[in-house]
Amino acid sequence: MSVYEQTGRRIRGLALNLPTPFHGDDYAIHEKGLRRNVERYVEAGVPVILLTYGTSEFYVQSEEEIRRVTAAVVDQVKGRAVVVAATGRWWTQQAIAFALYCEQVGADCLMLTKLLPSWIKSDEDIIDYHKVVARRTRIPLMFHQELTGPASVELAKRIADIEHVVAMKQEQQDYSQYVLLSRGISQCLAVVSGGGAPLAHWAHQLGVSASLTGVGQWAPAPEKEYVQDLLKGDLAKARKHFDIILPYRLLAAGLGNHASIKFAMDVAGYAGGPCRPPGQNLTADQKAELEPVVRETLAALNGS
Repeated sequence: MSVYEQTGRRIRGLALNLPTPFHGDDYAIHEKGLRRNVERYVEAGVPVILLTYGTSEFYVQSEEEIRRVTAAVVDQVKGRAVVVAATGRWWTQQAIAFALYCEQVGADCLMLTKLLPSWIKSDEDIIDYHKVVARRTRIPLMFHQELTGPASVELAKRIADIEHVVAMKQEQQDYSQYVLLSRGISQCLAVVSGGGAPLAHWAHQLGVSASLTGVGQWAPAPEKEYVQDLLKGDLAKARKHFDIILPYRLLAAGLGNHASIKFAMDVAGYAGGPCRPPGQNLTADQKAELEPVVRETLAALNGS
C-alpha cells in the first residue's frame, strides 16, 4: 500500500480544526499555549489535527508565522495523530515551497487552500494547480472544495485521479451535495465534513470519513467519541451528545463561531486568547452570555 493510500485511510474520525492562540497584549503567537493545547488533544485520542486558513487564522499570519505554527504542531504531535498542514492563498511556486517545507518538518498531509476566485478562469486552473504541486513534491494532498452541485463533484472526481490527492475538505453545508459525494467521491477520497456536529450528524451517514468541530477544541474527548459513534452507526448514542452541545452551537452561531470557540477554550482551561485583528472578538456582554452555557455544556458532557 502506498503512502498516499495509507494517509487517506488514516484521515478518519474527529479532524480537529486547530485555532492558533495569540497573546492578549500584542497578538503574538502563544507557542507554549499552542503546544499545551495540542498535547491535550493528542492525549484525548484526537486522530487528526487539521490546520486551516480560517480556524487557524492563517489569513492574518505571515508565511513565516504559518511555518512556525506548522513546525510546532508537528513537533508536538510526534506521529501520534495525522497532522494536516495548510497553505495560505498562495500562488503556485509559493505553495510548492511550503509543501517542501512541510515534507521537511514531517507533516502527514497538506491542504491546498482554495484559491481566490479572481485567479480561477475554469476548473482546469484548479486541476492544474494540484497537478503542478503533486509533480514537484511528495506530500499527500487535501483538496479544499467550496463549490456545490453536480459539476463540483465531477471536478472532485478529476482531482481524485491525481495520486497525491488523498482527501477533500468539503465546505458546503448542503445535503444534496453529500448525497452526490457519497456516490462518486467517498470511495476514493477521505471526505472531511465542515460545519461541526450539526452537519456531521447526517454527513457521516452518507460516507463521510471525518468531520471538523466547533466543540472539540474545548471538549475533545466527548467530541471524539461522538464522531466515532456516528461512524459506527450508533445514532441514538450520538444524538445524546448532539442534544447536549446544541444550546452552545446555537448561541455561538449568533455570536460568531470562531470567537466563541476561542472564548470557550479559555473558559475550559485551554489557551484560546483573542482573535487577531481584523478578526472580531466577543464583547463583555457576549462573554457573560456565553460563559454559563459553556460551563453547563462541559458539566453535562462530563456527567457532573
